[in-house]
Amino acid sequence: MTAGPWIPRAIAAILLLALACGASADTAAQNIPPQPDFAYNVTSGTAPLWVQFTDTSAGAPTSWAWDFDNNGIIDSREKDPVCVYRLPGTYSVTLWATNSFRTETVTMTDIITVANPGPVPVVVANATSGLPPLAVQFADNATAQGVTAWAWDFDNNGVIDSTGKNPVCVYNLTGNYTVSLLATNSSGTNTTILEKFITVEDPLPIARFTANTTFGGLPLTVRLYDNSTGANITARAWDFNNDGTVDSTEKDPVCVYTTAGDYTVRLTVTNAYGTNTTSVPAFVTVTNGAAVDFTANVTSGLAPLWVQFADNTTAKDITGWAWDFDNDTVIDSTERNPACVYKKPGNYTVNLWITNPYGVEAISAIDFITARSSATPDFSANETAGITPFAVRFTDNSTGENIASRAWDFDNDGTIDSTEKDPVCVYTASGDYAVNLTVTDARGTATKLMPAFIAVTDGRPRARFAVNTTWGYAPLTIQFRDTSVGTNISAWAWDFNGDSTVDSTEKTPFCTYTRPGLYTVSLATTNEYGTNTTVKTGFITVD
Repeated sequence: MTAGPWIPRAIAAILLLALACGASADTAAQNIPPQPDFAYNVTSGTAPLWVQFTDTSAGAPTSWAWDFDNNGIIDSREKDPVCVYRLPGTYSVTLWATNSFRTETVTMTDIITVANPGPVPVVVANATSGLPPLAVQFADNATAQGVTAWAWDFDNNGVIDSTGKNPVCVYNLTGNYTVSLLATNSSGTNTTILEKFITVEDPLPIARFTANTTFGGLPLTVRLYDNSTGANITARAWDFNNDGTVDSTEKDPVCVYTTAGDYTVRLTVTNAYGTNTTSVPAFVTVTNGAAVDFTANVTSGLAPLWVQFADNTTAKDITGWAWDFDNDTVIDSTERNPACVYKKPGNYTVNLWITNPYGVEAISAIDFITARSSATPDFSANETAGITPFAVRFTDNSTGENIASRAWDFDNDGTIDSTEKDPVCVYTASGDYAVNLTVTDARGTATKLMPAFIAVTDGRPRARFAVNTTWGYAPLTIQFRDTSVGTNISAWAWDFNGDSTVDSTEKTPFCTYTRPGLYTVSLATTNEYGTNTTVKTGFITVD
């Protein structure tokens, strides 16, 4: 048997010697010692450095022992292990390879070089919020990285403010400050940026107040509570009726209102930094003690409709009644329980004023009486939103007998556009259209108006939105909701404070207003046809 070219000469010699002594080929092969050898995928890098070792030993070893840093300790017994070098240095590697005959070893000296990585700055501060002037002691807490230079930017304006390791910065202006630190060592540089790390609070107080009650009859006693925020408030000035006169300087005063009316309450608070005022219009409502109410024997029916009204007011010493049955500002009756005959179809608002020694109180019941013709107009459409030119088929769903005529006004401009039962209208201009249908029978006419019933666009969406509230105290969190009309709306751009900056691209975002003020809100919506924007000026009020 002759050794192939891949068998080392020493192994071949041993094999030939064993065969010459009469050993079988299998036995001879088992007596060949291993020839340890290995490869590795990298030789240098920065810590942590991952190195893949691969056994390339000859002699069919069956076990392995690796010492990755030549410290005499076995680090792995895998055939092809991975070692992570976490500390800088130059490393020698030893491999022991074992087969059934014996163990052999090989050491490769200084084959792995691990460099010190660039530093990782760790920024800490003794304070991250407070009133101006706010002195902040900064420190770089990076350890064992050999940092030789520091560059601090305390307000993220691109200007180096300090090169010390542990500097102090005094913030004199209110705001949120982003802090960055660039650290350097022999291996390079790294930067840590902390967004809005320092908050310098507004030292001015913010006036706020509540009350135990804001509505009631004469005389009404109201306790007001100062809920203002701010450091060391030293003075308060209450004006209970917004007449410019200071009515109290107490923290939580009591006011007794002796005259009926709506009262605006104003509070001014003061501290060492200045003053702030809040005013709530019609905060307190004082009535004359009468709870005005009325009922009717019927509230709907065919015209002519006879209605008996009944005064159910709760009050002492009522001296007079004044009824307006059709909201035309004309007093129709001064009886306590009058009757009225509604001769024409329509919806009627009814008003009642009562008088007692404390004054006059009123109630208005909107669309309280409905007098119908025998026909009740109603309609629908096959579609209510689309792109110009937009064809809409209307369907008359009116109920009643012997409807004699119909009059359609497709854009509520006062012009009759069709007298058909189920007409078609083609809208050629974008807009929101109110539709009006009037039907006539022997008893008279009746009309139904559907505001903004048809929405027509030029393909672009029509931006619209709604909110859960438009007023409150700071911090005020508001849920915005997109109600835009259009197909395949793919993008939204919200500006919550009228500064022309996009604050959110969500469809239904939240915004928290942290400062008092009037805020203009805009929404731009986009689809494949283009973009449409709606703007609501002074839409949000934050006190």
